Amino acid sequence: MISDLYDEAIEAFNEAINLDPDFAGFYTMRGYCYSKIEKYREALEDLNKAIELDPEEAQSYKLRGAVIGIMGNQALALENIKVASQLGDEKAREILEKRGVE
Repeated sequence: MISDLYDEAIEAFNEAINLDPDFAGFYTMRGYCYSKIEKYREALEDLNKAIELDPEEAQSYKLRGAVIGIMGNQALALENIKVASQLGDEKAREILEKRGVE
């Protein structure tokens, strides 16, 4: 089952974070995995930590925007997508264009 693969990936990222707790990418990817199995609070915690560690990483903002949107706060989700776009994320820019947001 797909969720089992995400669970395995989460365990691998747990180990990676134990080895290097200051690498933002591990939190971003674990947050992504949590979001795929609908553990949105855990995903949000990891994405917040990733942004704290590396505030210039666009992907973390884009993913956080997606999670926040799923959780129901569209305005805050859009703000995160805007930041991702400003940091150079092409997909985030496309999302904003489709919504008519500059």
